[in-house]
Amino acid sequence: MYKRKSVSIANKMVVPVILILLIQSALFLAVMVHGGLLDQLHHNATEILDQRVVNRRNDMEREIQNRWTNINDSARALQNTFELFLKNSDLGVQEVMRDERMTTELLEQFSPDLIYLIRRQTVSGAFLVLNRAPDVGEASDFFRPGLYLRNLHPLQEEADNSDLSIERGPSTIMHRTGIPVSRSWYPTFRFGNSSTISNDNYFNKPYYAALHYPELSNQELAYWSPPFRLCGGDLDVITYSMPLRTKDNQVFGILGIELSCNYLRSLLPYTELGPSGNGAYLLAMNREGSMDFDHLLSNGPSASMVLEDDKFFLSLDPSTISKDPDLVYKILNPHNNLELFACLHYLNLYAETSPFQAERWYLIGVMDAQNLFNFSKLITRTIVIDVFITLLIGVGGVLLMGRIVTHPITQLIHEVRSSNPHLPLRFKRIRINEIDELATAVESLSREVAESASRMSSIIEMTSSNIGAFERRLSEGIVYYTSHLFDLFGISVGNGTSGYMEFAQFTTLMHSLPLTVEEPSSDREVVVRRKDEEGELHWIRIKQGQSPGRVFGIAEDITHDVLARQKLVYERDHDPMTGLLNRRAFYASLSAMFERPQLLKVGAMVMCDLDNLKYINDTYGHDYGDQYIREMANALMQHAPSPRVLARLSGDEFYFFSYGAEDRETLFQQICKMKQEIDSILMPLPDNPNFRLRSSAGISWFPDDSQAYDQLMHYADFSMYTAKHTSKGELREFNMHDYMQESYLIYNNEELNRLLDENLLTYDFQPIVDAASGKVFGYEALMRSQLPTLPSTDEILSLARAQSKLHLIERRTWQNALKGFSELPERVDDCYLFINSLPNQILSPEIVRELEKRYPDLLPRIVIELTEKEPQNDRYMRDKLQLAQKWGAKIALDGFGAGYSNDDMLLQIEPDFIKINMKLIRDIDIDTKHHQFLESILSYTKERGIRSIAEGIETSTEMETLIRSGVDYLQGFYIGRPEAGSSEIAPSICEEIHSINCQSPEP
Repeated sequence: MYKRKSVSIANKMVVPVILILLIQSALFLAVMVHGGLLDQLHHNATEILDQRVVNRRNDMEREIQNRWTNINDSARALQNTFELFLKNSDLGVQEVMRDERMTTELLEQFSPDLIYLIRRQTVSGAFLVLNRAPDVGEASDFFRPGLYLRNLHPLQEEADNSDLSIERGPSTIMHRTGIPVSRSWYPTFRFGNSSTISNDNYFNKPYYAALHYPELSNQELAYWSPPFRLCGGDLDVITYSMPLRTKDNQVFGILGIELSCNYLRSLLPYTELGPSGNGAYLLAMNREGSMDFDHLLSNGPSASMVLEDDKFFLSLDPSTISKDPDLVYKILNPHNNLELFACLHYLNLYAETSPFQAERWYLIGVMDAQNLFNFSKLITRTIVIDVFITLLIGVGGVLLMGRIVTHPITQLIHEVRSSNPHLPLRFKRIRINEIDELATAVESLSREVAESASRMSSIIEMTSSNIGAFERRLSEGIVYYTSHLFDLFGISVGNGTSGYMEFAQFTTLMHSLPLTVEEPSSDREVVVRRKDEEGELHWIRIKQGQSPGRVFGIAEDITHDVLARQKLVYERDHDPMTGLLNRRAFYASLSAMFERPQLLKVGAMVMCDLDNLKYINDTYGHDYGDQYIREMANALMQHAPSPRVLARLSGDEFYFFSYGAEDRETLFQQICKMKQEIDSILMPLPDNPNFRLRSSAGISWFPDDSQAYDQLMHYADFSMYTAKHTSKGELREFNMHDYMQESYLIYNNEELNRLLDENLLTYDFQPIVDAASGKVFGYEALMRSQLPTLPSTDEILSLARAQSKLHLIERRTWQNALKGFSELPERVDDCYLFINSLPNQILSPEIVRELEKRYPDLLPRIVIELTEKEPQNDRYMRDKLQLAQKWGAKIALDGFGAGYSNDDMLLQIEPDFIKINMKLIRDIDIDTKHHQFLESILSYTKERGIRSIAEGIETSTEMETLIRSGVDYLQGFYIGRPEAGSSEIAPSICEEIHSINCQSPEP
């Protein structure tokens, strides 16, 4: 027989440890290389690049949607001006276009709107090209009148417009506005074959689209042009232009804004793509369904690596690119084999109904692989060096420790070899615990071997009667058993003492027992169950082992443990008060059910919340409160539609999920019937024998609302609390619109806090004009938010109402409006200030004292507008009236004819003014019902000396109808737009008012 060569303990310990260190280091490096670490580092780098491009794309889209394309107001103003011009001139569109004097006059009227458009949209230019059709036989080159203003520094603004220049337009505009002309100025726009403009699409595209798609809106017909130059030595610009049409759908011009390519490059900082600053941003365009891109503009040194002669040197298609790793495109430059990575993200410029929707613009971020993965390569090198140094230190330490450990063991071996075997062994202790214990074990080994021979049987006999043992000796064919073995199985063998039995008899006896296998955990262990004569169950665990020449086993009565475990499981999964499932068991049951959603069919998640539980606990004590909870549990167990899973999750909250219904309507009727049954259940109280169960409930539907049980519970909870806070005691179904509205309020809570804390509310002032004289009577302060996330006044009020912060809005309104008005020029010293005040809010005494101290001369010229957007508070209303009387201020009822305003409120507060709601003013010149309602209002106010203000006037004919009807004051965009400063009324408006008053009234 081969005898293995022995080795020293040092080799036994040191060599394996060294091998383990080597294997561990190799595995670590292999995992790093092949286990995805490097790929993950590369993936993280590309994810970061992609996210930066996405963020920049999102910023660009916000600029596009919120500023650059938001020119509808300017377009409407220009269309209204043109309609009025046509009406006054009594000419057709083309007759006006061919009259140079009239087009010059028209462009002079349009110039303030274009200046305002440049300032408001923060763009580098704005233009308006009038649609003069070419004459028959006119040369291929022809001219159109128009006006083109440019601002090379959009973020800077000069009050005298000296930062602007005129690129195209009549020279008279320079004298009228003081805006200088540029070196490339020309009085008209040239179109045709030899036009200096390299691309006429900024005009032609929206113009012909308007002709082909007259049913579309101006905004849907708007067009983004690729870069072009207005003339040979001009700047590269991109334009956004839309058609302007008359009421009869004639295109009289094209309005647009300009974005210089230099300005756009400043909005694409390529240095943000990576720390090296070697990336690049590109704007590109392709047709839908194509992977061939046209280069528009770029910014960054890496742009030249993907461009050749200002074109992409390759097309993006599967044969030339691969995605790595599904975030950016990996591109190989064929000229220098440089590996590049490009991230493409679509810019949403056009609506789905736009004729130009197929022209798709992309923002592309480009970076070369060396700079993109520089950090991951540095990490890799550092890890490899660290592993190598650690391996060297570990090998040296293992060698040293092997020497230290083996030295005392060698000494002990020498002592053993030199000892006398006939004398008791005594070894010298070396004060190393393990080796000293080994010496002690050797000294006592012979004594313990003798004593252990008889220990087994004594231990078993001394244990509890719940354990029995047996042993089969293979050589003798007999079985030894202890005295309690057969007692565990309910049979009597012998006199209850241990003994021997033939193996065949033992096998027959055990097989005849009425046992049920309960829990086969392994080949060596099994749990069986038996029932005794009284019908009680017993559980027995049987363990079996084997050694050379014998087989042995132990049987143990574990009934107590099983019952205790069953009780523990029940208490773990059930509510002790009601016996319903608790939260853990409910979630576990739902999780198992939702793994097979096809079996659930139509289901309803219902949350019931007990009403009046706190009242019962506080009034009658917790015993009655507990009984109230148990009554609700019993009612749900009796009436909740089956099949269902029912649970109590907290003090007064119950959930159940009913499923298996064929349709939603049937299941909903069953739940409504359950609610009616529960509401009719009586729970007598000491002083109220007819007290009824009351609960509020919410329902969410599977699979309509969600296919995840946790989301269904959340939706049901939302519906229940909506019912509890609106119509307590009702059953309400989940409504996604209400849920999203609530989510919106929660999301914007911090934005409202920032708006108020940082005082980001400003106020523009819109003039109110005397209808008789045309002079400015006063200004209304209109709230403006400086937060782009909260642009709307209605949104701000809605959020403030939800957070109970309307009083802060009221305070900021008074402070900021008065401050802004006090800083206006002296020409408004005799004008009134109209302040919108919430009728259910009041200023604190401290704020009142502050206003009286700062603005004593201004307070008598205040008109407190009681807005219709909030319901009134009678006490606060009286306080406001007293405050107005104290200051000598006046009262106006805002939005009369809509909202909460009504005749009762008019009689109650007796205002000095009423402001007629713009909904009534709209189309007052053609709507007889509106006109009749207006006459009844004016008849009432004139009899009582209340002055009337018509707000929201947008057309000349509306203003004329109102003046002839006897309205005292006028307000609206047609009269004057809200501005941060005080705006003067255009002389033409004053002349028009004077002309209407001088004419005799219509019969």
